[in-house]
Amino acid sequence: MRKIFISSIGTGHGKTFVASHLIRQLRAKNKVQALKPLISGFDAADETNDAALLLRALGLPVNEQYYDAIAPFRFVVPTSPDLAMALENREVSLDEMMQAIKLRTTKEDADICVIEGAGGLFSPLTKHHTNFDLLLRLGAPLLLVADTRLGSISQLLSLLVSCRMWGIQVVQLVLSQSEESHAMTPQDMLKSLCDHGVRLPVVMLPRVKEHDNLPDITGWMR
Repeated sequence: MRKIFISSIGTGHGKTFVASHLIRQLRAKNKVQALKPLISGFDAADETNDAALLLRALGLPVNEQYYDAIAPFRFVVPTSPDLAMALENREVSLDEMMQAIKLRTTKEDADICVIEGAGGLFSPLTKHHTNFDLLLRLGAPLLLVADTRLGSISQLLSLLVSCRMWGIQVVQLVLSQSEESHAMTPQDMLKSLCDHGVRLPVVMLPRVKEHDNLPDITGWMR
C-alpha cells in the first residue's frame, strides 16, 4: 500500500482541509485509507474535529469505532502532544505509533493511505520525537502545506532544507490561503519561493467550506 504523509510548517495552516480534499479526489480512482495517528485537543462532541473531517472525506460514519480506526491515540488537552501526554499522565511512544500505522496499512484493502501529522513538521509528538522523526521512520513521501501568513516563507525554506539534507521526498507544496491570511497572496508567495530557488510542484488551494471545483492535488500520483 502506498503512503503519503501530510504535514505543514506549523499549526493551523490547513493540513486537515488539504488531507480531506486529497482523500476526496483520490477516492475517484483509488481505494483510500486515512490515519491521524495522534491528536491532541480532541473533542468527540465537536463535529469539526480533525478525525471527524477525515472520516467524512472517506465516506465513513463518525463514531467511536471509526475514531479508534483512524486516530488511535487521542488526547483531550489542546496543547502539543508531548505536553498533553504529560498532563493526562499517558505516554505514547514513537514505536507504538509505528505499530498502529503498520497494523492499519499491512492489509492490502486499499491502494493508498493518507497519513496526517499533528501540528507542524517539527512539532513535538513525544518527549523526544517530532513529526519529522515519524516521517523518517515511515519513509513516505511528503506533501507539505503552508498558508500565506507573515513568516511562512522563512519557515518553509527552512523545512525544505531539512528535507533535502535527510533525503525526504517532497512531492508537492500546497499553499492554503485562508480568509484570515491577508499578509501575502498565494501568487506573491509562489513568486518569492521561486525567486529563492524552490522547484516543486505547487498548488494554490483556497480554504473554503465546499470541496467541489477546487484544484487537483493528486498530480504527484501519476
